[in-house]
Amino acid sequence: MLFGAAIVLAFVGGVVYTHVIDPDRDDAGNVRGDRTISFDDVRTGDCANLNRFIGLDSDMAATPCTSAHNAEVIGIYTMPKGDWPGEEAVGETAKTECSRRLQAYTGTPADDLETVYATPTSATWSRDRDIVCFAYRSGGGLTASVRR
Repeated sequence: MLFGAAIVLAFVGGVVYTHVIDPDRDDAGNVRGDRTISFDDVRTGDCANLNRFIGLDSDMAATPCTSAHNAEVIGIYTMPKGDWPGEEAVGETAKTECSRRLQAYTGTPADDLETVYATPTSATWSRDRDIVCFAYRSGGGLTASVRR
């Protein structure tokens, strides 16, 4: 009897988490429908319709990867702790790290994709050092994941 109650509680807890605590994602962790997601909640594999000039202080227009989109998160790189290294250093790190992630994520050089990224700023550095890397296709046209 006690075992049965534990199973019921675990099931109810899972339903509550999936539909109340994390209503933006399905059981597999995929984005549910078109929605706005904070960059704090972005995951590798999330697809989006991006403004090419993004910043970590904004939100992302996420969509399921089976819907039309122009970008996919291909990785997140966390810069080392320390003092703010400057915009140029952050930009160079983003360019290098995101280029590496594009090749690893797609499996081949992706001629029709480029990397774009959301980077920390001097204002966000004390709480967030993440660089969010995207595979991006100008003009959109993606209707599936670019992961290979």
